[in-house]
Amino acid sequence: MDNYLLDRETLEKIVDGIMSAKEAEAPSSQNAEEKSALREEYIKKLDDKIATAIFSSLNNQQLQEIRELFSKEDSSPETFEQFFKGAGVDVERIIADTAIEFKDEISGGTNG
Repeated sequence: MDNYLLDRETLEKIVDGIMSAKEAEAPSSQNAEEKSALREEYIKKLDDKIATAIFSSLNNQQLQEIRELFSKEDSSPETFEQFFKGAGVDVERIIADTAIEFKDEISGGTNG
């Protein structure tokens, strides 16, 4: 999401927490390189899921408006934050809900 909705550091914290909890429940036999690759995969998947959930909450007019914001080179993260607030999108709730769904999804998986 290029830090417009959620920064990399926050994604890393969420994924690290999920992976730590998963490791505590069932230690994996993965080496550090495999864990790092899996971490990157999870960060990308979570970022994609959050973006999809947020953009899915917009109507057609709002989608057009956000496309216009993305096309402007001077749009800041604050601009996007204001847009979503004005559009009535609870970004924090969507992020939290999506993170929980993602945790449940990968906890039931076989990775690790």
